[in-house]
Amino acid sequence: MKKIIICLTLILMFLGGVGPALSQDVPNVETETIPQQVQSSTESVNDTLPTSTPPATEVEPGTNDLFDTIDQNQAVQAAEQTKRQVAENIEETKTKTQEKTAQFFDDLRAARDILVGEEKESKPLLRGMILPFFQPVFLLVMMTFGLWSGQLREKLAAVWVVPMTVVAAMVTAAFITVFIPDLRPSVSVGDGGNLLDRTSIDTAAIIPAILLGFIVGLGLKMVPVIAFIFAAAIGLFFGFTKITDISPYSVDFILFWMGFGMTSLIFSIFGLGLEEFFKTMGAHVFIKVVGFITVLSGLG
Repeated sequence: MKKIIICLTLILMFLGGVGPALSQDVPNVETETIPQQVQSSTESVNDTLPTSTPPATEVEPGTNDLFDTIDQNQAVQAAEQTKRQVAENIEETKTKTQEKTAQFFDDLRAARDILVGEEKESKPLLRGMILPFFQPVFLLVMMTFGLWSGQLREKLAAVWVVPMTVVAAMVTAAFITVFIPDLRPSVSVGDGGNLLDRTSIDTAAIIPAILLGFIVGLGLKMVPVIAFIFAAAIGLFFGFTKITDISPYSVDFILFWMGFGMTSLIFSIFGLGLEEFFKTMGAHVFIKVVGFITVLSGLG
């Protein structure tokens, strides 16, 4: 028992002397070793990381210009294709319109020949009255003469004088054409028809329609003398051409031209009434619109 107590005492004394020495000589692992390892790891990580953000990847010079050029070429090709398609559609529409117009005038000519043809046994007065209805541009010109007379109302002593001048000159020229052909100037349907390459039964009305339509559409006013000269010139032009199909109706000339002149004057009077109506309504612009419609009838 004493030996055990002595051994324990020695052990305790040994531990009491060795413990402080160990605490002074052994380095503190938690306070020294670990921070050094963390610091060295941090430095190594900092060395491996880039010091600045790398620049963005640069596009090869000229690439954007190439893309822009491709887009522009595609846009140009699309525009050209659209332009060609529109041109083809316009040409197709124009061809169909010309075909329909030609067919219309052919049908109109056939109907005219049936109703008032030379072989048709009908009264010359009735034939003269019916024939203008198969010449739509001519009738539009005569109506426009009425509109123009209304525009010249302040300058004319009587508004009906201008339409009467047209009809009188037309009948005079027709009389010369039928009975005194040597005095007839070299004027034919072809002179008016070839102007716009148009096939129509009232081809000679093209030039008067264009001239008179512009005068009415622009609201041009002339002194009475000039207005009478212009109206007489248009009437002579109508009478000297084949537009009125004079030759088949040389027989009973007076009755035929009485009917033809009556229809022409009726449409001129209608134009006068139309001008008065628009003037009363304060719609002067519609008078000019009719004038330009007359121009289009000549151009069409």
